[in-house]
Amino acid sequence: MKSSRPCPAALLAATLAAAGCASSSNQQASSDDEGGIIPQVPVPAADGPKLVALVHRTVVRDRPSASAKAIGYLRAGGRVARAAEPYSRKGCPGGWYPVRPRGFVCAGVEASTDLDAPVARVLAAEQIW
Repeated sequence: MKSSRPCPAALLAATLAAAGCASSSNQQASSDDEGGIIPQVPVPAADGPKLVALVHRTVVRDRPSASAKAIGYLRAGGRVARAAEPYSRKGCPGGWYPVRPRGFVCAGVEASTDLDAPVARVLAAEQIW
C-alpha cells in the first residue's frame, strides 16, 4: 500500500516557493503606504532630531495617512525622536515623520519639527502635561 505522506522534496519546494512569494510581497508592502499596509521603516535614534506636539492630543498613527489607525498620542509640549526626513508628504504638506518607538506623526498644525517655534517654546517653559 502506498503512503499518503508527502515527499520531503515536495515539501521543501513548496516552502521555498512560499518564502519567495512572501519576500516579494514584503518588498511591496514596505514601499506602499496605501491600503492599510504599514511601512517598514527604521526606528529613529533616541538622540536624533525631535518633533514637538503643539496641541493637547497629537495623534500617532500606524501608517502615514490621516485615515490610519491611531496607536497613541503625544501631549502638548511632548517631544519625541523622529526621522531626519519625512517618509511621505502625501496628505500632509509638512511631512509624515516616523517617530520613536513606532508610528507616524504629521508635522503641521498638530506637531512641528521646529523646537524653537514660539508655541513650542511656550509649551516647554510651561511644561504642560
